[in-house]
Amino acid sequence: MLRRVLPAHIEIVTLSADDVWSVCADSGQIEQILMNLAMNARDAMPSGGRFGIEIENRSLHARDHDLPAGDYVAMLVSDTGSGIEPELLGKIFDPFFTTKERGRGTGLGLSMCFGIVAQSGGSLSVESRPGEGTTFLILLPRSSVAAPLLAPEPVAQPTPHSHETILIVEDDQAVMRATVATLRSGGYTVLTAANGDEARRLIASRDAPLDLVLSDVVMPQLGGPELARHLAEVRPRLPVVFMTGYSDYPITGEHGDNRIESRRAIMKPFHPRELLSLVRDVLDGADSAGAGRLPHAMDRRG
Repeated sequence: MLRRVLPAHIEIVTLSADDVWSVCADSGQIEQILMNLAMNARDAMPSGGRFGIEIENRSLHARDHDLPAGDYVAMLVSDTGSGIEPELLGKIFDPFFTTKERGRGTGLGLSMCFGIVAQSGGSLSVESRPGEGTTFLILLPRSSVAAPLLAPEPVAQPTPHSHETILIVEDDQAVMRATVATLRSGGYTVLTAANGDEARRLIASRDAPLDLVLSDVVMPQLGGPELARHLAEVRPRLPVVFMTGYSDYPITGEHGDNRIESRRAIMKPFHPRELLSLVRDVLDGADSAGAGRLPHAMDRRG
């Protein structure tokens, strides 16, 4: 649905916890909210960027966001666009107020979103800085009605007593937090870097073993493919796996796998089980085209 609204040069990233509580809300109205926020984000990112949706449980221990203490489901909808001027933030939910030029907006979109959330017993707030993007926070009260039980899917488990170490290279903090949590839940030791250049320096200065690099594709300073080409020279047997929602690098299919420059790639948004399965597959040496896993004694500096 969102892909039809957002052009290809805007990456869509969605992160949802596995144990999100139920809420009582109209699904069509929630879709309407997301569509409005997506269209606003599109207009704020004419040259491209990232549109993110993050869903998590949140407990308020005191009155906050004009809501009583209690359990809520939080939906954070963010973009990396032009942002909103401070003097306008207090007006954006007012009916007929719009920052768009005449003829491009009615000013009813955010007002309608605010009303839908309020009718559901929740709140809608916004944080934004010019040039740094915008984040909308939707809080909906936890429902006392249990969600339908779904049959659990098998989870790829690491080998017993595994001591494998994975470096995550990602510039989006929301994606980084979720990926770190997923890999740690799978029993892995996790290192992090905010971009390829930071990862390159970390690897060069590290004497301890490193088993795999999981990298975003498009990042400031040094992107994932550039980092992978560097590692092919200095650590030729260190596996690199890409994660991406959209990039200018062509994504090819091979044996049912997505690949970028012959490296395995996982497409955002991905489920934690999907990531754990792919990582386990690569570490076990099932990736015929990528770099194989180094024994700990060999995978060292130099």
